[in-house]
Amino acid sequence: MDFTGPYANEVTIGESGLYPGQRFLYLFDFGDEWEFQIEVVTIHEGKKNIKAAIVETYGTAPEQY
Repeated sequence: MDFTGPYANEVTIGESGLYPGQRFLYLFDFGDEWEFQIEVVTIHEGKKNIKAAIVETYGTAPEQY
């Protein structure tokens, strides 16, 4: 596990240098430690405000508070 970042509050998704096929860990709620393995499927260059889509899921989603 890499604790050096970048962290979600320090960079936007478009600035993160991701590429199709890349996988990364998203840690939600440091107390409960919900871990999500995310794979970049497609990048739409030059388009703004495109919503992310969930392509596949495993397990139960965490409760929202």
